[in-house]
Amino acid sequence: MKIVGRPRTFQTLEEFVNLMNEYFDIIETENEKAIADTGKLKRNPNIAHMCEHMGISKQNFYEYAKRSDINGQPFAHAMQMATQHIEGFKIEAAALGFLREITTIFDLKNNHGYADKMDVTTNTAPEQLTINEIADKLKEAQRGKGVR
Repeated sequence: MKIVGRPRTFQTLEEFVNLMNEYFDIIETENEKAIADTGKLKRNPNIAHMCEHMGISKQNFYEYAKRSDINGQPFAHAMQMATQHIEGFKIEAAALGFLREITTIFDLKNNHGYADKMDVTTNTAPEQLTINEIADKLKEAQRGKGVR
């Protein structure tokens, strides 16, 4: 007995990509009009709203990354390009003053793999001192603290 699940929403990569592009075109058109009218953006593209436009859940969207269409074309690359498009939009919009920088930084760290860079240098090799050098350093430290 073969158990069959719910049919896939997208049979081909082309259907999938066309709906993603349609979503981005709608956002771009709405934002161009809003900037002309108010000087502000109307909408920011994001995965949740893109999935809503495509008629699938976010969970289902991420499941497509593991699949290929009926012609053997993988969905993963198209999904990576969509995520990258959203990331690029946020960076440019923040740089142009349309988005708050702190909000964009938070989003990029939590959703796009960015991180604060921390340079830490450690000295793992202990200083090699002779007994006499240790005694001299100890005397010097005690003098500095007023101890004799």
